[in-house]
Amino acid sequence: MQNNYSRALGVLALDIEQNLMRGSLIHKDTHDYPILIERVPGAFVKNVVAGDETVISNYIKTGEKLIKQGVSALTTTCGFTIRFQKQLSSALNVPIAASSLLLAPYLAATYKDTIGIITYDSRSLKPSDLRYAGIEEGDWSRFPIIGLENTQTWSAMALPENNFEFEIMKADLSNAVVRLLDKYPNVKCILFECHGFPPAAEHIRKTFKLPVYDAVSNAKLLMT
Repeated sequence: MQNNYSRALGVLALDIEQNLMRGSLIHKDTHDYPILIERVPGAFVKNVVAGDETVISNYIKTGEKLIKQGVSALTTTCGFTIRFQKQLSSALNVPIAASSLLLAPYLAATYKDTIGIITYDSRSLKPSDLRYAGIEEGDWSRFPIIGLENTQTWSAMALPENNFEFEIMKADLSNAVVRLLDKYPNVKCILFECHGFPPAAEHIRKTFKLPVYDAVSNAKLLMT
């Protein structure tokens, strides 16, 4: 059954418990338009992060379900779905911006210096993955990648309960940014790959006096 939304965002969620932290992509107060959330069967953290393409068909089916419910655009709750962007946009009949990494070309054109990426796991996100966002190989070096692997936040996000905590996430992200800036002092802005990170974005902006772009930024651009 289709609802009469003038504009609504559909969110293709990982098949885990949803952490409705204030400021998150899936918190109703984050947006000034309705959001509809559907879990994608079989889309677990481990296989999506690994780029398992067998889950793409379920992303498409779930997207079609949300479209029938009346959404005008789609996104997801995992930045690693950048690898599925082409297939999803080809198959679905509304605009979809699967990953915050799609902001990379905009940032590359806007900033002349280094753009730091903070990811859930830097062992899984490679510079070559930026090609899915349209970044050519000659520009991959402009996007150094630092991950949260082996932190408390990383461990909690890996579990089906997905019960990561705000204060711990702030600390883990702050430590990651310190490592990023120590190694790459010319970083002029930060892009969060992980769609669970936005609740801490304002803390990082205030602490490090740097612009931070994330899944919420991506959704706002999509719904403009």
